[in-house]
Amino acid sequence: MLTKQNRLKLRDEKQFFSQAQKFSGSGFTGFIREQMSGMAEFTFLAPKKYIPGAVQRNKLKRQARGVVNELLHTQKFSPLQCVLVLRKNFGLQQRVLVLRELQEKLNRVYSSTGK
Repeated sequence: MLTKQNRLKLRDEKQFFSQAQKFSGSGFTGFIREQMSGMAEFTFLAPKKYIPGAVQRNKLKRQARGVVNELLHTQKFSPLQCVLVLRKNFGLQQRVLVLRELQEKLNRVYSSTGK
């Protein structure tokens, strides 16, 4: 479970997707935006169009929260906001590979934004 300070509330962020930088991974698409202060914030989307069952959508989001929570405990991130749009094959991959790929993508994208 992500702590409250690490959760991004998209309802409060009206212009998030127009200001964010997009990146892709196997099993997810991510949008990242830097912020001036605070902690790293994440949220997860599992579109009903691609994942029709509610149980499967919730399971994928739980798995993604677990991966990001583990990532936050092992690595210190600068203040950023990130949205992960999950695909069906996200749950089929090994947790270690997803963790490594997400860490690599976040570092690459965040370093290219000038930080």
